[in-house]
Amino acid sequence: MDDKGCTKDNTNARLDLQLYCNRSELELIPQDDGTAIKPNATYVLTRKQRALICQWLKELRFPYGYASNIARCVNMQELQLFGMKSHNCHVFMQRLLPIAFRDFLIDEVWGLLTEISNFFRALTTSIIQVSNMKMWEEKIVETICKLEKLFPPTFFDSMEHLAIHLPYEAKVGGPVQFRWMYPFERKMHDLKKTMLNKNHVEASICESNILLEITFFCSHYFGSDIDTRLNSQPRNIVGANDDMDNCLSIFKHRGQPLGGEMCMRALSPKELKAVELYVLLNCEEVNPWIALFEYQVCSGLSDDQIQIKRQLEFIPWFKTTVRSGRYEVDFRLLPLVIGPVSNVRVYNGYWVNGFRFHTIAYGQNKKTMNSGVCVKGATFNDESDYYGSLKEIIELQYFDSYVHQLVILFKCEWYDINKGIVVHPISGIVDINPRFKLQTDEPFILANQAQQVFYVRYPSQNPSRKGWFAACKIRARAIIDTSLLSDGGNVYYQDDDPPMPQLVQRTSTVLNDHVSLSSQGGEQVVISEVMQLPYVIEEECVGEDDDEEEEFDGTEISEEEVPNHLIKSDGD
Repeated sequence: MDDKGCTKDNTNARLDLQLYCNRSELELIPQDDGTAIKPNATYVLTRKQRALICQWLKELRFPYGYASNIARCVNMQELQLFGMKSHNCHVFMQRLLPIAFRDFLIDEVWGLLTEISNFFRALTTSIIQVSNMKMWEEKIVETICKLEKLFPPTFFDSMEHLAIHLPYEAKVGGPVQFRWMYPFERKMHDLKKTMLNKNHVEASICESNILLEITFFCSHYFGSDIDTRLNSQPRNIVGANDDMDNCLSIFKHRGQPLGGEMCMRALSPKELKAVELYVLLNCEEVNPWIALFEYQVCSGLSDDQIQIKRQLEFIPWFKTTVRSGRYEVDFRLLPLVIGPVSNVRVYNGYWVNGFRFHTIAYGQNKKTMNSGVCVKGATFNDESDYYGSLKEIIELQYFDSYVHQLVILFKCEWYDINKGIVVHPISGIVDINPRFKLQTDEPFILANQAQQVFYVRYPSQNPSRKGWFAACKIRARAIIDTSLLSDGGNVYYQDDDPPMPQLVQRTSTVLNDHVSLSSQGGEQVVISEVMQLPYVIEEECVGEDDDEEEEFDGTEISEEEVPNHLIKSDGD
């Protein structure tokens, strides 16, 4: 960003290049008037590029609870960032750094920044694997070597070297969320809020903690239907609807509508058939009937033909077979046999899976973005990630003679995975073009299947990047998917798919020598007095060495003064 008060690429740094480095293209160019021209480096942004990045940060929107409002840390007059908290710096380094500078820097420089970003993302995963940490332990050494060939020597201090030891620390200490500063900072924040009397700080904090313990102890005597400190849920966490023990698993949904606004509408026949089929195919108790359908109706067919058969014939086959009486039927399947009601409730928001979701229309004028949705493919061997935006939140109703049961569905606008989604092979950035929509008759998913993502546009004005967005997955707070541990620790779980380190190849050069480190133009600096400094130091050092060498050569030492163990024989 070339901040004059913080940058380490200053005049003294360029003078050091003449002494310690072989980078003639970055050395100062003296002028006749006592000034010099400091050539622009390829890792320095122009003023126009800095303005685009600052404006991009001002317009950036995150999901609810993911990060603070970084727009407040942007100074558009000075084109610099200020007042960023440690968590904001983590978000910028791990998620925004590769996106912000993708088209502003050359590939070699952008690749190094991406490696640093992926390195810290891998360190902060909730589940770490020792074998991957060993690979990162080798990879970060190569990355630091590349940085040393790119940036001036003044850039490096103990903080840059510390990254080499972080993978070993992760192997010894475990996941970073048990060791970093955020829990202590939040606790200190809570203690500061309880300090009402600044003249007696300790007494004020102690009194508030005593009151907190009393209220927590008293909450044990209240019923479970009363909200107290004992049964309070974390942010965006809603308890499951487990009070209906005799209902199907698909009706035991976790979630709660957001806001009081709700409207009713009728589903079209096409929509009603799509939601009914999706509920049947995603109900665990219906899986034996799906297997029976494929055995009786779909024997010898390909996967594509089986999928077509399911869409056309499974609903009438299921209802006819269950009512035929030839098989033993679970009475809980009767609501599915009767079918859903065409009139549904539509909400603007919903809490589920630790996320807060908003529809596109409801959240378009908000400071946060909560309409991004991602789901895994659920047909046959399809494990691709499907990205989309939430259009409607539907409450589907099922009736029978005993109970009234509900299913929450998300109607989404999905993007074409073949034309509209591109994954970078090295950085793993998922680029999405919203102009390419997925043409499908099944836009619905269950609410508990949704994972939240947010979409970030690129700040550059590159025509090839126009209209494209970068998709970033996030992880819900206070939730760790323990099912990932059953795979022997082969899977990470964090904000998005964790970056895997590339195998380190032993090469003679870690950065191509033909890469130019300077760009066109330069800055004029006044160094009329400082320019002579490196040459004076060099002359003084040479003179002292010569004097010491002459004095040593003029001194005669007898053999008696030399210790015996230092005298070499003729054969040595």
